[in-house]
Amino acid sequence: MQAWERLENEWLKINVDCSYERKTNKAGARIIVRDHNAEAVIGRSKEIQADSAIQAEVMALREGMNVENNFWKAIFKVDSRDLYSKIVNREGDVDWRIMLIITNIQMLAPDKDGLAAPH
Repeated sequence: MQAWERLENEWLKINVDCSYERKTNKAGARIIVRDHNAEAVIGRSKEIQADSAIQAEVMALREGMNVENNFWKAIFKVDSRDLYSKIVNREGDVDWRIMLIITNIQMLAPDKDGLAAPH
């Protein structure tokens, strides 16, 4: 487990996680927003209808970006290496069902330092 790294004042860390059930095409998205002192300021969970785990993950990330209007002062943490590579490194084939969402995320957060790599 990685220890919390203190953020600069006014910055937030938004951790997005998702669990996907293939049989039902449903996912549970969990979003937690922590301030620079690691205090939870917002917590949210949401059911998502998706055709794949990566589609659920990208939808959860986009939902996390909607949580805080000042997301340009936020670091987003995702657990999917595949999603991280598709967004930051622009690597791998992108399913047409998530292409628009990924493009939207890339436009909203062009600074790849704002998306923390999975461990």
